[in-house]
Amino acid sequence: VAKIFFAEFKNGSIIQPLVIDDPGDDTQQFNDAGDSGDGLGKENSGEGLGGDVGNDIQEVMQRTIYIDGDLGADCIDGTYSLAFRTCGSGIDGIAYNHPQDVYQIIQPGDTISIRAGTYRSLNNQRVMHFVKTGTEGSPIIIQNYNNEDVFFVGSAGFPVIEMSLDNKPCGCPNDPAGGQYAYIVFRGLDISGGSKGIDSRNSKYITIENNKLHNLTGTGIEFTKQGGNRTDGRYPTGGHHLIRNNEVYHNVGGIHVKGEYSIIEN
Repeated sequence: VAKIFFAEFKNGSIIQPLVIDDPGDDTQQFNDAGDSGDGLGKENSGEGLGGDVGNDIQEVMQRTIYIDGDLGADCIDGTYSLAFRTCGSGIDGIAYNHPQDVYQIIQPGDTISIRAGTYRSLNNQRVMHFVKTGTEGSPIIIQNYNNEDVFFVGSAGFPVIEMSLDNKPCGCPNDPAGGQYAYIVFRGLDISGGSKGIDSRNSKYITIENNKLHNLTGTGIEFTKQGGNRTDGRYPTGGHHLIRNNEVYHNVGGIHVKGEYSIIEN
């Protein structure tokens, strides 16, 4: 009898083991505490692969990743402690020391939850430079944890947070939108010290809400098009942004949006 083991994960911890028994014929049994053992996912779907199995897979894909500047090193074994802000003593998932540490591992559906503290630019450039994008049903969310005070402090000459294609047709390895950053949410951040607060080129469906963007040498929020006004399709037009409930002050510029159907509101 061969057994295939799956596991339901939540914040990096195993919640429930799932076992499929293969007795060697065409019948497969799905055994867990909530199943009758007479069909794969049968309790919820009636037949075939479905029901809770699909929900389990979806939960694995939607993660919460913590950023905590108090950590001496990244905590990638799932033993981060929210209460003590340490690694090795908790079961709250994975955590990294700096926002830029997660730029290669972010996937659609991830929530990046940032603990209180001041996060400065790396190598006197950006605090966060995106190379990934979200999707319509699974946005990427960047937010402060539990309304804690989170400060992003940039460097002169560079945006604090940047989403750009670096003059390439597509700079997003998992981007389904033809070379655009899409479906990313920024929430609850205090952003200062760079040339721009949040700078994006060729993006769409970006939400920026409940942030402070101040003391910048350029604009607080800027959405523009890569490559100027090209019309050859290489750089698609962005838009459909939602900018609301932000404080934008003491900057050279305020909010600059180039694109279609965007909303700016208090």
